[in-house]
Amino acid sequence: MSGDFLDQDRLNGLGSIFIPGAGHTLAYTRIPWSRAIQETRSGKHDGIVGVGRDEAPDFIFPEHELGVAAHTFFVKQGSPWRFAGLASLDQISLGVIRNYSYGDLYERYIKPNEGDEKRVQIVSGGNGLMQNIRKLALERIDALVEDRTVFYYFPRQTKTPDLFSEAGVAYTEKVYIAFSPEHSNAQKYADILSAAMPELRTSGKLAEILEKYGVHDWVE
Repeated sequence: MSGDFLDQDRLNGLGSIFIPGAGHTLAYTRIPWSRAIQETRSGKHDGIVGVGRDEAPDFIFPEHELGVAAHTFFVKQGSPWRFAGLASLDQISLGVIRNYSYGDLYERYIKPNEGDEKRVQIVSGGNGLMQNIRKLALERIDALVEDRTVFYYFPRQTKTPDLFSEAGVAYTEKVYIAFSPEHSNAQKYADILSAAMPELRTSGKLAEILEKYGVHDWVE
């Protein structure tokens, strides 16, 4: 899941989920996703925000997810293409970000076609979504795939006119704040989160945080 457009205010919201009364502070470093997974796995970072269980099965996960990612295809307004299974992807050039899993889309389609730029164009770096949005606007790709919430956060922050429309969902999955298997306190941190999420939901604090970003509680 992308973190390209998480600003400091939103991170403070995530911090309030993580550390309510727990005596911890949250320092967030924004780096490319593949590097974030690798460096968290090695223990350089304590944890990672927005990861699915399939992406990092060796990480330490809390009981409760941080949200649900809907990996959604986006096209330019007016494009007739719609996702209708993997075979329909053969009709387009798809923009993706390196090492993102997009649920099971990476294994099922991206990996087998990553050497064919007519089908899959891969970008890297911390601004991968921005690169793909620009390529889509310029019609250098026919579609991109991104978590729906992350994608819609972009035009709200930049006041960019919405030039795009949804073209179907590839996969939905729960995403988490997960912790490095090399960190001695990983299970402790996961337990803090496991206890905090129900309290935040019951108190209404979670709804307050999500409302800032136009997001609703995913369990409703």
